[in-house]
Amino acid sequence: MAMKRSERAKIFMPFSPLNNFYEALKQKERVITPKSELADERIEELDAVLHTLSGGDMAEVVYYNNGVYEKVVGCVALIDVLEKTITIAKTKIFFDDIYDLKAL
Repeated sequence: MAMKRSERAKIFMPFSPLNNFYEALKQKERVITPKSELADERIEELDAVLHTLSGGDMAEVVYYNNGVYEKVVGCVALIDVLEKTITIAKTKIFFDDIYDLKAL
């Protein structure tokens, strides 16, 4: 009896029983960094740059996210003053988490 084509394809699909294990190891390897407190002068500098940005501008942001500092470069989609967030390239960042901000 011949095997159906869809069943035959399953035989050759990759199998990785330890996939979740490798993801857990990556999380363990990540070094947690405490969030830095910014000086008042630095906060004012970031605020000044933030006020120069508008939707469609290019920007580079270094921000604190779950124990690590990350960098995103992209187009400013939205600056929400009420929520105190900036959205760059589909990444929503709270103003308080911003470490560095540059208009490009």
